Amino acid sequence: MIYNKSVAFDKKVTSMTEHFHLQEFVCKCGNCTTQRLNIELPLALEDLRTLIKRPIEINSAFRCPMWNKTQGGKSDSEHLEGEAVDCYVKGMDGIELAKAAWEAGFRRIGVAKNWCHLGVRRISNGVNYKVWTYEDVKIDWVKKELGLK
Repeated sequence: MIYNKSVAFDKKVTSMTEHFHLQEFVCKCGNCTTQRLNIELPLALEDLRTLIKRPIEINSAFRCPMWNKTQGGKSDSEHLEGEAVDCYVKGMDGIELAKAAWEAGFRRIGVAKNWCHLGVRRISNGVNYKVWTYEDVKIDWVKKELGLK
């Protein structure tokens, strides 16, 4: 299996891992003929699900450029290459999910009040993580909770 490449979806494949299925990762615009998914993403999400022992609900995964723009995504968004999800877990707030994601090995985490952006894009420039926040969540608090400087 190739681990660090995005691949075009094979419509015959429906189950990516034990708990994650192809349809959870497709663009929600309804018009895309091409989809992309870094195959590390469902594997990493499966590790997280095993750790927390709860279902993970995916709000957004791959986005075509048009859909990314309508969602307020950045031009270099991980979603454009199928390298990230925006997700939530019922009964967990954003920081609880971020802490579990950190423990499961995610190193690109955006934290909101009740959800997280979790990405698998390789980080460059000698930095081994990227953490940011949405809404009114304070970055210093998140870094403290994750044990970061």
